[in-house]
Amino acid sequence: MLFALGQDVRLLRTGGDAARFLAAAPGRVVAVGDRAEVDFRQAATTLAVSPQEIASVTGFNIPAAAGSPCCCTV
Repeated sequence: MLFALGQDVRLLRTGGDAARFLAAAPGRVVAVGDRAEVDFRQAATTLAVSPQEIASVTGFNIPAAAGSPCCCTV
């Protein structure tokens, strides 16, 4: 996804960081990996953010051993 989106991308460490990023300004978009989704949804609820799922992208995490499957929700 990074290659497709270009240089104007911020890498956030946790699902909570992604929820805070959304809460900071209207019109923002985040992609949350499946491992961070529970943290993201809990933080979004706490922050009263109601994210709308646009799409899910399934693929392989290349740096991981043997390209482990992953899913990102946008």
